[in-house]
This record gives sequence, C-alpha cells and structure tokens, in this order.
Amino acid sequence: MGAQGERSQLSLGRNLCAGGVSAAVATVITNPLDVIKCRLQLQVASGNDRQYKGFIKGGRALFMSDGPKVFLSGLEAGLLRAFSYAALRLGLYPPIRDKMSALQGGGDQFWIKLVSGTLSGVIAGVVGSPLELVKVRMQAGGHQYSGALNALGVISRDE
Repeated sequence: MGAQGERSQLSLGRNLCAGGVSAAVATVITNPLDVIKCRLQLQVASGNDRQYKGFIKGGRALFMSDGPKVFLSGLEAGLLRAFSYAALRLGLYPPIRDKMSALQGGGDQFWIKLVSGTLSGVIAGVVGSPLELVKVRMQAGGHQYSGALNALGVISRDE
C-alpha cells in the first residue's frame, strides 16, 4: 500500500517480471545447497553405505569427485521453475484480486484475498510442478538430458 493507503498499480508484465527475477536470483544462490541436499536425500533413500557424511562433508566430497560444475546441476530447470512459479504466483495475484473485488462491488475483504492467493498459487503450482521434477532429476545425476526442456520431453514421453 502506498503512503495514503492506495494500492501500487504495477502492470501485469512488471508484476510477472518482479516475481520471476527475484525467484531466479534466489535460485542461483541456493542451487548448490539444493544439489547437496538432493544427493544426501538420495543416499539415505537408497539404503547403501553413506557416501556423504553431513552437509559440509557432502559438499566437499561432491566438489572433489565431480568438480565445481556439479553445483550447477539442475540450475536451468531450477531457473525455469522459479521464474515461472514465482512470476505466476506473485504476478497473477493483483489482477485476480482486483477483478474479484470489482465483481463484488469493491472493498478489500479477506475472502477475496484468500481466493485470489489460492487461485494464483494453484495456477503457478500446475505450471511449476513438472519443472520441479525435472530440476530434481537433473540434480540427482545419473540421467543424460541435454537440458531442462529435453528432460521434460523425455519424462513426459517415457513415464
């Protein structure tokens, strides 16, 4: 809200870009941590001997065995997922809220905000979930995909 209680009126395009870019920056920063987490989870699920003993030692072991490039695993898919999910979730909320408010004769009722947030989140989730799967598959290693879109195509065709 502005200084006098008015809503900020960014265009839909600016809302989408603001949400997407902020999520993309966060993804670039956190992707190395996500790769380590994914590998730690996979070793526990497999029941085999623990190759990575803790987060720091796991990160060091990954770096030593696969080099620094391992921490970029799944980054392309992560960026696609983060940008699309956040852009839709944050970018669609204001227009949905404003349209619903107008249909109800104005006002800023809680249920309008609740439904608007739910709708924008559901739309974003439907788009983002397949990309999350691709990101995890690429971070886990063992799959030979040429990129995120190739992985999405292979997964949707074969599974």
